Amino acid sequence: MFKFTKRSIAAGLIPAGLLILFIAYNYSSFQRGDHSTLTMGAALTASALIFPVCSFRAEPVRDRSWYRFLTLAFFFLTPLISVICVERLNGNFITSLDPEDMILDNYAVCLAFYALLYFFSGSIRISVMVCSPVFLIFGTANMFVKEFKGSPLVPMDVGSIATAASVADNFHYTAGYEIAFSLALTLLVFFAASRIAPPWYRRRHTRLALRVTGLLYVLVLTVLFYGTTFLVDMGYRPDFFNQKRGYEAKGAVLEFMLNTRYMRVSKPSGYDADHVSTEASSLTSSSETPSILQTAAAGQPGAAAGGAGGSSVKNPNIIVVMDEAFSDLRVLGDIKTKKPMMPFIDSLKENTIIGNMYVSVVGTGTSNTEYEFLTGNSMAFLPAGSNAYQLYVKDQQPGLVSTLEAQGYDAIAMHPYFRSNWNRPAVYRNMGFQRYLAMEQLFGKDLVSRYRSNMTRETLRQELAEKYPGEDDILLRSYVSDAYDFRRVEQLYQKRDKAKPWFCFNVTMQNHSPYDMFSSDVLGENSITRPEDYYSLADTYVSLVRRTDDALRQLVQYFQHAKEPTVILFFGDHQPALENGLYEDVMGKPLNDLTDAENQKRYITRFVLWANYDIPEGYIDKISANYMSTLLLQTAGLEMPEYNRCLANLYCQLPVVSAQGVIDSTDQFHLADDLEAEKDSALAQSLLNYHRLSYNNVIDTGHRTDRLFYLGKK
Repeated sequence: MFKFTKRSIAAGLIPAGLLILFIAYNYSSFQRGDHSTLTMGAALTASALIFPVCSFRAEPVRDRSWYRFLTLAFFFLTPLISVICVERLNGNFITSLDPEDMILDNYAVCLAFYALLYFFSGSIRISVMVCSPVFLIFGTANMFVKEFKGSPLVPMDVGSIATAASVADNFHYTAGYEIAFSLALTLLVFFAASRIAPPWYRRRHTRLALRVTGLLYVLVLTVLFYGTTFLVDMGYRPDFFNQKRGYEAKGAVLEFMLNTRYMRVSKPSGYDADHVSTEASSLTSSSETPSILQTAAAGQPGAAAGGAGGSSVKNPNIIVVMDEAFSDLRVLGDIKTKKPMMPFIDSLKENTIIGNMYVSVVGTGTSNTEYEFLTGNSMAFLPAGSNAYQLYVKDQQPGLVSTLEAQGYDAIAMHPYFRSNWNRPAVYRNMGFQRYLAMEQLFGKDLVSRYRSNMTRETLRQELAEKYPGEDDILLRSYVSDAYDFRRVEQLYQKRDKAKPWFCFNVTMQNHSPYDMFSSDVLGENSITRPEDYYSLADTYVSLVRRTDDALRQLVQYFQHAKEPTVILFFGDHQPALENGLYEDVMGKPLNDLTDAENQKRYITRFVLWANYDIPEGYIDKISANYMSTLLLQTAGLEMPEYNRCLANLYCQLPVVSAQGVIDSTDQFHLADDLEAEKDSALAQSLLNYHRLSYNNVIDTGHRTDRLFYLGKK
């Protein structure tokens, strides 16, 4: 039964030896991990067992009943080993899953994949040798995605792979004990499967029955989950509010598959394309469109009426800066810094509207905030974790750009990083931008191409210094600085077509993570003094925010002296991904223990709306990104399509509508699905009407009621 040859000895010694060396290399990371002795012992044992496993021959006994039993037992054991590996990479031991019966649930999902492949191949060997590495790759990808963006891998991330890859080189990943442990177990299973011989079943019907049984298991599970609401009604739903919490509590395999059920966008209840105009009318029943600013100031629904203008200025130039990861961490709690965090923004009063903007993402997902701002649509109505730019903007998309162009504006988009990120070229064309200037257009395609391939930051800095003499602050860390970015906006303004009003939408890059990358560029400029624990990433971040505040000061001062009336809207796309300990210190509890309402603080960014002429002034405590373009149009005194008038009315009832939840005018927090499901509720009906309008605008584009979304269309 055991047979040793030179080939089998090599086949066993090489992977076993390399694995043991890999484990030894990661000895220190094992000591830092949970249950270090257990995990290292298991990894070493698995590695050592590879040698005898690779010498195992079983052909002479494959017709024995006990061998058939052991082979089936091995088949049913391997999905459990895959779950163990995936959960170790997910930061868990499977016994940590809450509740513990989630182990069985994750196992059931894994088993379905093994059974499906067995049905097609008829081979336990092939099924195990294919599925085990696939689950290892999934677990590893999930681990790196969590490290990269602070949230786990979801099915919708597939469309974002290219964008993630473009910034991945700036991150430092470590292959620690989790990978060593999981790799050892997976390779042991892989080599064991390669050495077993298929059991010999005398009867063809027996072989067919085994394959059909596997298929039936997969079909029953699939129908129960995708074809009925049985499992959903039993509570098998993703943690939409906090995917990371869901993956850690229920298991990565199960939670990932639960998310797949929501990849398809379902029609809202009662949706009928022919009745969309009726829903819009119900949201604009008043004779005048309320001012968002006045509604916010009044603090109660419907308290304000009339426009936001008060100015005779017609068609001012508009500059929108969506600043990467810019936020005011003070909204989280008692945070203090050595120097004021944003003294210029804090000083703005005259001709300024300032406040807190609620977004749908944290740590990453820039383009989803773009989408909500530019279209007025909310991510609340799209699958959790999805990316609107990658999945849903496939045709002409009405919004702020089309509204401004209908009033004669020249519209330009700018982003000082790689052009293709988040599918922006196609999306911006569909939105109506006439030009899009990315890093390739700002610095030249050849230079950017070499930088993407192998050019170092120092070489790029040197070449930029030679190409742009006197511009010594183009880069901050490895990204274009806000100071330089804003000067380019000023240059574009000077070269604009003066026969048309000008709209510039500028997405910056300076404050992008990771915050341990070249942090010496801003080391010591600012630091957090409360809480007192040292958080290096947060110190780098508040130093970057201070740099942005200085850059915004220069931009505002430039346009204070501009002859033409100009409005500047500045806001952050999301909060950064910093040390969890900082959030937990400030917010007083572990992140996973925060209630949904408490967690909303992590989705607040600062916005500033300023003009170089007289506009209404005020503070807006709560407004979500989907309302911001309406606020901008009202402040600039511009015409709006009916959809924006609907949003202005909806704001009176629901000032925050985001993927994270809904906040009503009485400051009560609701999950969007729960509120929409309420019967005989005015708030529920308003949210449902908004959902139907959004679905008609985004998904049911073949039956879109254009006159609601485009200015001037009949």
